[in-house]
Amino acid sequence: MFKFEKYPEIKKVHQVYNKLSNATYKAEFRYEKSGNQKDNEDWGKSIESARPNYEVYSQTVFDAFSGVKPKLFNIRTEKYEKWDEVITSSDFSKLSENEKKTLFGIVERQFLYRLPPEYYDK
Repeated sequence: MFKFEKYPEIKKVHQVYNKLSNATYKAEFRYEKSGNQKDNEDWGKSIESARPNYEVYSQTVFDAFSGVKPKLFNIRTEKYEKWDEVITSSDFSKLSENEKKTLFGIVERQFLYRLPPEYYDK
């Protein structure tokens, strides 16, 4: 798990992300159980309400690390890559959706890249 105690601003958006994710999963399960249209619409609304938080999450991670530019471990090649080779702009608004996904993923340990081990608990 990411060392959230060292990055309180990331911890805050992570907590909001978890809350919204849990609400989305609950709405999905309600729909799968009932199969009715209203539950399907509620699930869709839940997904849409979580999207702005995803953008804030990525921006927060970018703000925390873009000055440091840690190496990023590619789990497919099992090699470290330079920050600037993966996150190609110093302006968050110019990043691709894939780069924003990468920023989110390095904290949540999802997708292709990881931070060096010192950023995670053992």
